[in-house]
Amino acid sequence: MKKHKIKVSIIIPTQNAGSEFDTVLKRIFEQNIKEKFEVIIIDSGSTDKTIEIAKKYPVRLIQIKPEEFGHGRTRNYGADISEGEYLVFLTQDAIPFDNNWLRYLISNLEDENVAGVYNKQIPKDNANIFEKFYLNKVYSDYKIIKNLKTIKSLTLNEIRFSSGGSVIKKDVWKKHKFDESVLFEDQAWSKTVLLSGYSIIYEPKAKVYHSHNYNIIDVFRRHFDHGVSLNEIVNDKIINVTKEGLNFIIEEILFLIKNNLWYKIPHMFVYEFSRYLGYLLGRKHNIIPKFIKRSISHHKYYWKI
Repeated sequence: MKKHKIKVSIIIPTQNAGSEFDTVLKRIFEQNIKEKFEVIIIDSGSTDKTIEIAKKYPVRLIQIKPEEFGHGRTRNYGADISEGEYLVFLTQDAIPFDNNWLRYLISNLEDENVAGVYNKQIPKDNANIFEKFYLNKVYSDYKIIKNLKTIKSLTLNEIRFSSGGSVIKKDVWKKHKFDESVLFEDQAWSKTVLLSGYSIIYEPKAKVYHSHNYNIIDVFRRHFDHGVSLNEIVNDKIINVTKEGLNFIIEEILFLIKNNLWYKIPHMFVYEFSRYLGYLLGRKHNIIPKFIKRSISHHKYYWKI
């Protein structure tokens, strides 16, 4: 009997994924899809039960040293050893919403001009109100087709793409691999393929639970990294980002009032100021000494480069 060819490779980098990782893998292997798929887990030094959980499922488990990890580098490695025609990238804490997630995600790839598709991210039940507002604003219920004819400029909102749940064609990846020198490899890849004439699709029918309850310091650190990476990727001007940020805050205030959470407004100002300050310093990181950047960055490995 002829062996069925693997159509889809699901690549998941892990490090101390926690008990929730079991739910992630369980949902993946419950997917309602006729195509054969493989799951590749690349673990970079977990000390919790991540490896134990992974071994419960029929996955390809690759273990690397923590210092060998890099967002772009590790995903390129996973893509390189994969057998599938389609490369699905998922984070260790993104839980498929239902058993149709994968089917919806790859359904748009029949069009030869489509390079990749990313899914909708919805907040988990324990997500704080600020995270819920952010995700609901960024990830709409409407399908979006992005290409040079439909986008206005190469800003973050226009080139948005996410390794938090996405698929790209392996043939396209071979031509345009992830940039290993940046922190946000997904956004850099998106810009590259758009400029190369491909289309990218946002598919809201494909959904994952993915949210974080960051404290004020975590918000600052992550948005510092965001600013550093996007400095070389997008054309967002600080003045435009500030204007968009003010509009965002106004909408957030109205959202809190509408949901009778007006008492959270003072905390919201501190939270959003931390987000903006981190982003602003990230955009101006060239004037900051490297040892300070490493101390305030969430991705400390990056500053060893």
